[in-house]
Amino acid sequence: MAGVDELVSLISVVIVVGTILAFGLYLYGLRGLSATEAGVASSAEPIVAAIAAFAFLGVVLTFEQYLGGALILSAVVILGSRRSNSVVVAQPAG
Repeated sequence: MAGVDELVSLISVVIVVGTILAFGLYLYGLRGLSATEAGVASSAEPIVAAIAAFAFLGVVLTFEQYLGGALILSAVVILGSRRSNSVVVAQPAG
């Protein structure tokens, strides 16, 4: 049963290091950002993942995937450059 124990140990390492620790560090990094900056960072994550997959693994995307990436980048640019000119603050009646 040494093979099963080793497999469980390796899966546990992947869960802790690759998921819980990585996501925790990601959230810790977002804490210092404004809501807009955090939204832009979160929206850009799939694009960064695709670039890293190409750079490190040689993964080539399909046309549809490039189109999706372009749409995500467009949304990030539009949302990041939008400014709200009107701020409505509710005043208590009385």
